[in-house]
This record gives sequence, structure tokens and C-alpha cells, in this order.
Amino acid sequence: MTKKLFAGLLALSLMLMLALPGLAENDDRNLTVSGSATVSIDADYATIEIGATTRGESALEAQKANDKIMQDVIDAITALEIEREDIRTSIFSIYTDQGMDTKLAPYVVSNTISITIKDIAKVSRVIDAASSKGANNVYSLSFQAGKNPEATKQAIALAVKDAQDKAAMLAEAAGITLGEIIQINLPQNYTGMYMAKENMAMAMGGDSGSPILSGKVAVTADVIIVFGIK
Repeated sequence: MTKKLFAGLLALSLMLMLALPGLAENDDRNLTVSGSATVSIDADYATIEIGATTRGESALEAQKANDKIMQDVIDAITALEIEREDIRTSIFSIYTDQGMDTKLAPYVVSNTISITIKDIAKVSRVIDAASSKGANNVYSLSFQAGKNPEATKQAIALAVKDAQDKAAMLAEAAGITLGEIIQINLPQNYTGMYMAKENMAMAMGGDSGSPILSGKVAVTADVIIVFGIK
């Protein structure tokens, strides 16, 4: 009796050993697809870097000239109701650079401030005010948007739809049947920005104001979905 029981258990164990790889293989059958979508929204603020470069026969002379220009620039910008907390120094440097032209003063001071402009309509006025006070460098004008939950939600929904459509097409092409969604991953999505570099050549002057045009900001979402296969 004991021998028969042992033989039965051994046979059952062998059957399970043969069956388990097949079960595991079936459980591991899945399809992983990525989806992406972008939603465009209006920019609601801008950032820009404005500065001045001055020269002098001494570092002190170049710095004094630069300090005067930059203080006038900051005063002109704050007169447009730009908050001081939205203005900060981004680059400051003192160096010598005479090169082959001995007529140039050797000491150079460069000071650049980064400005956040929360009213898009003031971008041109900020540039014109700064240039009228002696600013001779304008960099990195970009239009951006703050967090927009509705746009983010819409982008995620479209990204999921994109992944589902891709999975359906792949399943049809491969002759398989999709099962339920096993897993969804949402990598960190980001908000892009519209760069306005094409306007920089026009940004340093103009009687009627610098022709700066804002644009759209791209809210992008990416998802990765794992589908089971029947």
C-alpha cells in the first residue's frame, strides 16, 4: 500500500513538474507598448535674460560703468511693475580681453539678470526699457506655462489611447488576442517651452516696440502599458 502511494505521489510530482513550465510560460505571455501624446496650451509667462557688457582701463572702471547701466536697467524694469523677486543675477564675470585690437580697453565686465515676466503683454516693453538704458545683451527668451492639471489629464488620456491603438494593431498583425491590462507606467511627464530665438535680432530696438510674439507650450505625456495575451 505504501509503495502504491509513493508511486502515485511520484507520478503526480512529475506531472506538476512538466506542467509548471507551461503555466509559467503562459503567465509570462504579454505585450508591452508605449504611448505618447502632446497637448498645446497658451503660454502664460515668459523668462528672459538681459545684461550689459562694459570695458575699462581697469577692472574697477569697467565694473562702475556696468553697475550704473544695470541699476538703470533694473529700475526701468521694476517701473513696469515687474516684482524684484522675479529678477535675479544669472551671470557675472570680470576678465581681460584685448585681442589684436590695442585700442580696446582690456578689462571686461559682463552682468546678466534673469527676469520672469508674468504678464506676456509686457515682454516687448521690458526689452525696450532695458535696451534704452544701455543693456546690450538679450538671451534665452522663452514662453512657458505653469502647471495645468486639465492639460496634463488630457495628454495622459490621449497617450493611453495611443498605446491601446498600437497594441490592437500589433495583436491583429500577429494574430493574437489581447487580454486585460496588467500594468501601466507613467514616466515623469514634462512641460515643454516655446523658444523665441528667431526674434532676438529684432529685440534690441525699434520705435514701435520689439515685435515679440508668444506661442504655444507643449504638455507631453508618455505611458507604458503591459497587456496580457489570451
